[in-house]
Amino acid sequence: MVAVVKFSLELAQDSTNIDADLSPSLTQATAVAIDAAGLAGTGQVTSPIGNSPTGVANFSNRNTVTSIGAPSSYDFIVDGIVRCSGVMFRWIASAAW
Repeated sequence: MVAVVKFSLELAQDSTNIDADLSPSLTQATAVAIDAAGLAGTGQVTSPIGNSPTGVANFSNRNTVTSIGAPSSYDFIVDGIVRCSGVMFRWIASAAW
């Protein structure tokens, strides 16, 4: 990936850490663009480079769940909590303090 950032010669000469200041902004902008394309991309041609990806929201063959209802039993949740707490207890008991 290539990015072009225009700034004045004076800024380049006077700023000792312009790369450290610009890097987080470019990283955040890139992350936002990738997230937006992956979630809500249209799959249409948006640039001379080619098609944008089709995001999850616009993917035609994805599964949809209209409602799941209330579970008849919460035993699976309690079992999971018990299993996790047992693992954590063994880990804490084996720790050397």
